[in-house]
Amino acid sequence: MTSTVAAAADWRLLAVQQWCGGIPMTAEMLAGIGLWKAWSIPWLLVILAVLAWYIMAARGDFQPSPQGARKKAPFGKIASFTLGVILFYLAVGSPLHIIGHFFMFSIHMLTMAVLYFIVPPLILYGLTEEMYASLLRREPVRKLYEFFSQHTALSLVTFNLMLSVYHIPPIFDLLKSNSWAGTLIHGLLFLAAMLNWLPVSPAGPMAKHHSEGKKIVYLFVDALALTPACVFVIFSDRAMYEAYRNAPQLVSWLTALTDQQLGGIIMLLTQHLVYMVVLVILVFQWFYRDQQISPEPNNLVMFSNVKGQARRQMR
Repeated sequence: MTSTVAAAADWRLLAVQQWCGGIPMTAEMLAGIGLWKAWSIPWLLVILAVLAWYIMAARGDFQPSPQGARKKAPFGKIASFTLGVILFYLAVGSPLHIIGHFFMFSIHMLTMAVLYFIVPPLILYGLTEEMYASLLRREPVRKLYEFFSQHTALSLVTFNLMLSVYHIPPIFDLLKSNSWAGTLIHGLLFLAAMLNWLPVSPAGPMAKHHSEGKKIVYLFVDALALTPACVFVIFSDRAMYEAYRNAPQLVSWLTALTDQQLGGIIMLLTQHLVYMVVLVILVFQWFYRDQQISPEPNNLVMFSNVKGQARRQMR
């Protein structure tokens, strides 16, 4: 049994990775055995600490005003932030992370799509104005927030360029073989994803800096920016990534090439689905705001007629 496991794990022994994402790796796990035990305790502690801070802030515990006058976070924001951090943990601290890192490119793309297209808007929306004020008291954080909120082109280009370059096969395989470099690039990608969502975030002091029309154009261009890289992965006629080419097959009927193409499809569909939902929300907000500011002409005519009739009756 031991020799079989060791032989199955030979494809990964070159990297000599003793841990991954705070999860201690064993020869059995590297062979695809017992992956259900691959949960990260360090990441779980971080998530619990973040949730503890958020719950206290949501209750207004950090506000200087008396307890009865403290503003509490709405349920929708609490649910959004909580869902965001839970999805974050599933992407970086659950067996999905190990499966995506060592075995299946499609799962890797699924966790990336969750981390960079679903988690950021949920977390940004979940923060209240008081939480933003608390976070932005630090000068470097405030300057970074304001700069990328205003310079939308830079936010968009930085994230999409980093994610596209990361998936160039030689660079991808190099980062996969070095756990420290991989951790660093994923941290930078998550930061870039958060900055990429700032210009269209519905919460925060810069939320109204751009009109709904500008936000819609931004999302449309953002959705197109990553499409060429996804299409290249989907329609490739060969398995491009050495990191997955000789990995043990967890799904017998899924070849390395099919797994790669499925990963590209997952990334593309998730990205466009999320952007579509946000676009619909922005369109409805735009329509509602215009209706509040500029009532329909027919309503103005009716209102004018009613006023004219009232004046005639008074005479």
